[in-house]
Amino acid sequence: MFKIIFIKIQFIIIRILEAYPQINLLILNNLTYFKFFLPHDKDYLGLKLIFKRNCNLNIFLDIGANVGASALSFIKMGFYNKMYLFEPNFQLYKDYLIKIKKKYNNLIIYNYALGSKNKSLIFFLPYIGKTFIHYFSSFDKKYIINSCSNTFPNKKIILKKKIIKVKKFDDLKIKDVIDFIKLDSEGYDLEIIKGLKKTISKFKPTLLIEYNVDLYLKIVKKLNKYHQFYYDIKKNSLVQINNSNFKKLDRFGHKDLLSIRNVYFIHKDKLGLINC
Repeated sequence: MFKIIFIKIQFIIIRILEAYPQINLLILNNLTYFKFFLPHDKDYLGLKLIFKRNCNLNIFLDIGANVGASALSFIKMGFYNKMYLFEPNFQLYKDYLIKIKKKYNNLIIYNYALGSKNKSLIFFLPYIGKTFIHYFSSFDKKYIINSCSNTFPNKKIILKKKIIKVKKFDDLKIKDVIDFIKLDSEGYDLEIIKGLKKTISKFKPTLLIEYNVDLYLKIVKKLNKYHQFYYDIKKNSLVQINNSNFKKLDRFGHKDLLSIRNVYFIHKDKLGLINC
């Protein structure tokens, strides 16, 4: 009982701090000293229900690795299997991910974006004054402006541009078995899924995708052999999404600081294998 209350308070504090970019960045950029904030997203706790015994797990894909918060969260939760991290921002790759890689040899880092085709695209980098809000960087200008205005109302956002290489995952010839994919690409998730078509069809991995009101139904249609679930922190359980609980999905959580930000997609053939 007390443990649940403590965990809920922890994630409420994390959500509150997100409204203060300098404080949020201080924590994210120095996770070595703030490990008590990990996992940084409560929805990640659902992984321990899906892969309860870490039973000979294969590869995790962390797409949109940023400064490594997700990978560090997975490790803190007890997952030590090999993880492939994809982060297109060279600054984050150089300043954070390479350093983390030296400490954890189960991590393999790739400094490029994933998408539906091999090409180069304009990547938008948001700033508030001189402060780089790196976790909202995106290929989608409209999406990034919406994210910043919802999180930092009354703050002036400046967007800088950078040309980024994009690769299609299915073309990388990675032959490892993929068990889990975390997708957080600030509005580019559907394109990445298109580039994972063969991989998803072959391995039927579980996916955790950040909820996007504009893309969600398109992703559901694309992953038509998957069922959708959210993690209920109060009951420590996975709940299948339906018409009655769909409104619990809220990326920004203005009305509920424990709102559901991410959705688990579990293949219909693997529903009976949850918890191994």
